[in-house]
Amino acid sequence: MSSADLLGDKWTLLLLREMFMGTSRFSRFQRAIPRMSPSILSKRLRMLETAEIIVRKSTPSGRAAEYKLTRSGR
Repeated sequence: MSSADLLGDKWTLLLLREMFMGTSRFSRFQRAIPRMSPSILSKRLRMLETAEIIVRKSTPSGRAAEYKLTRSGR
């Protein structure tokens, strides 16, 4: 998959913008991009994780996850 294919989607670009601004939790992404459905948000996060643009880390409580840009993502 080329970078244009990966980043060409409007939701992906909005999601990455939020990550650059410091958003790292699923619920915060939902608040920041209210028109993006939870299922699309989940799919985009998984796609970016598979492409090694972001990394998913569980919080110490284990009940939530945080998403961070990788070196490649930055």
